[in-house]
Amino acid sequence: MGVIIRMDSKKLVKEFLPAVKPEDFQFILISENITTREEFDNVRAIKRLLPPPHVASLFVNDGFKAYKKAYLHYLKKDDIEALISILVKVAVVNDLNLVLVCSKSENEFKYLKLICEYIEEVYGLKTYTLKEYMKDPEAAQKVKNKDDIMRVLHKKFQKMQESNVELDMNYSKDKLLKGLKKLDKKELRKFAKSRNIKLDDDMGKNEMIKKIMKKLTA
Repeated sequence: MGVIIRMDSKKLVKEFLPAVKPEDFQFILISENITTREEFDNVRAIKRLLPPPHVASLFVNDGFKAYKKAYLHYLKKDDIEALISILVKVAVVNDLNLVLVCSKSENEFKYLKLICEYIEEVYGLKTYTLKEYMKDPEAAQKVKNKDDIMRVLHKKFQKMQESNVELDMNYSKDKLLKGLKKLDKKELRKFAKSRNIKLDDDMGKNEMIKKIMKKLTA
């Protein structure tokens, strides 16, 4: 059976990769700061699972509780939940070992942890931190409740089919721009801070949006 593990890029490079055979894993980059290299067949980016502008902006001043609530609500959207369903299916049905990765700085926002909590609660699949996985890799790859998970997956994919969900792994520029335009200048600064984007103090709203778009869609 496969497994889902989460870690930041520092732990990936310093602790995980030296201890395993990288070819035995599929690396899912949920990150703005880590770029993909096309020559690696086992590396894929899914930026749509990053907290969107209106959610990420909550983290800075509104606190983790409000941010968590908004992000978990975002994960329940049909198109976003469809991406999560695919990750679970790849691990449980296709027996692949998935490593969800963000950068060290992005790990502060704990969205990988929230994705994994969501997977455990909704699908019943246990996920692992690097430390938990390394304690007993063989045990981690044994899924005892596969039938239960399969029933949940069947319902999710049936829902996807009925809703005609379109799967897009990365940002839609139009949707991102639309989301940014809904934010005021204070909220834009919060969002930029959550993505490690520096905005000058004298920037107007349009300048802020232009710089954020350039950084996120380059």
